[in-house]
Amino acid sequence: MIGAALYFVFAFVMIRLTSNGRDIAAVWVANAILVGLLASQARPKWLPVILSGFIANVVANLLTRDAVLSSLLYGGANMAEVLAAAWLLRAAVGETSVLGSLETFFRFILISFAAPMLSGIVGAVAAWWVFNQAFLLSWASWSVSDALGILVFTPFFLALFRGEYARCFAEKSGLQRLETLALLGLVVASAGILFFLAEQVPIFVLFVPTMLVTIRLGPLGTKAAVMLIAIVGLASTFVYPEAVAGDTANREQALILQIFLFVLLFSSLPVAADLTARGSVAAALGRRERELTQLATTDGLTGLMNRSAFIDLASRTFAGAQRQQICLVAIDVDHFKQINDTWGHHVGDDALRHLASVAGAHLRSGDALSRFGGDEFMLLLPGATVADAERVCTRLRENLRRAPLPLEEGGTLIVSVSCGIASTEQASTFVELSKHADAALYAAKSAGRGTHRRAIAAA
Repeated sequence: MIGAALYFVFAFVMIRLTSNGRDIAAVWVANAILVGLLASQARPKWLPVILSGFIANVVANLLTRDAVLSSLLYGGANMAEVLAAAWLLRAAVGETSVLGSLETFFRFILISFAAPMLSGIVGAVAAWWVFNQAFLLSWASWSVSDALGILVFTPFFLALFRGEYARCFAEKSGLQRLETLALLGLVVASAGILFFLAEQVPIFVLFVPTMLVTIRLGPLGTKAAVMLIAIVGLASTFVYPEAVAGDTANREQALILQIFLFVLLFSSLPVAADLTARGSVAAALGRRERELTQLATTDGLTGLMNRSAFIDLASRTFAGAQRQQICLVAIDVDHFKQINDTWGHHVGDDALRHLASVAGAHLRSGDALSRFGGDEFMLLLPGATVADAERVCTRLRENLRRAPLPLEEGGTLIVSVSCGIASTEQASTFVELSKHADAALYAAKSAGRGTHRRAIAAA
């Protein structure tokens, strides 16, 4: 119903402003509303939208042209155009933006011209039959005016009905919202000065605020800017035609406006599409770089840091520690080979993931846990004393006992670990520190496993 109401308003206004009641409207905006509405829906309600649009079109034509036959023919032709454009747009563009890439934009251009050129045949027949208008001129006018309306207004209404403008505005800060309004206000002010006050309209001058909007606000801003310029141009041409320089006739003014809008469209929208595509490529490369970095630094089984990443982090932490004490804990799963031999390697993998999950859940923000290789883990505790590290080891064993690993075959498995603790008081380099932690781990295993030992200074 909202779409039908908007359609009626725009259809009525465009016919009254840009047509003498017999010829074709110079710019046809109404179809863009329904095309955007249908293309934005996951499951378009084709029948109610088209039926309500047809009624709105017929009523608008009856009120402005007072001809029943032409109103019915115009209504049918417009709804056929809406159906074709919306269906082709959904097939060619899908969920992406019409300015998502240059390829997508050129598809949109073809659709914007193809649908009006086909529907224009019926519209031209109605104009020739009912109003005695020249067929070819009516067909050309219909094709150009409808294509212009779709090109200028469909991107805006499509984004509007998808909720893109609401989401974008909600995500912006107060300062960003102010900037958005200021830039769009600059576009309107520039268009108003050029259309209403300038004796001649230097088209290139409007490219400056439009490109500024494109760069700062992206494709959503460009769509809104082009639409606002079109509205100001329509107002100056048809509401206040005397504001346009010269004494040209209304149709000549309409032709000038159409040419201007086409030039603006084919200069600003491709730039916006190209910038959007480049931004998408840059974002994809950034994501890929982060993924590759994560793959290079992450253990694939547990999701923890791998050996090389941990050594790099620990070495940097050790080098920048100055007087801060650091503890390194070497952790090993007790009887890991027996787990694999008894329950299978998949249970062994589950045990390693379980240990990583339980140990990682109780770390401080500056602590670092790594799967060092096989069933051995390393835990870095910056700013921790040996007593602190011992409490960490005791808590880890208790948490593992309280949270046994469920087995697919039924029952549970308690994962037991042995720990070796070393501190920077006993080492001058990270390599020495790791050797002391390994020696302490060996001592814990020799003591019967399921316990921890601290490295001794003489080691």
